[in-house]
Amino acid sequence: MKLKKLDQEFSVCKVEDYSLVDLSAEYSFIGKTDEENSLVCATGDVPSNVVERDDR
Repeated sequence: MKLKKLDQEFSVCKVEDYSLVDLSAEYSFIGKTDEENSLVCATGDVPSNVVERDDR
């Protein structure tokens, strides 16, 4: 596996649901637990239904 540094800013978000997540965006990662729906995406792709977010 090769690691590649991306020259882009990303955000880690807790979202209400995944309905507004742009899954066609170049980079996105979703994760779900029994307590939350999580999203990591480019800061410019953060959806409007964010409950919490941490940029950078």
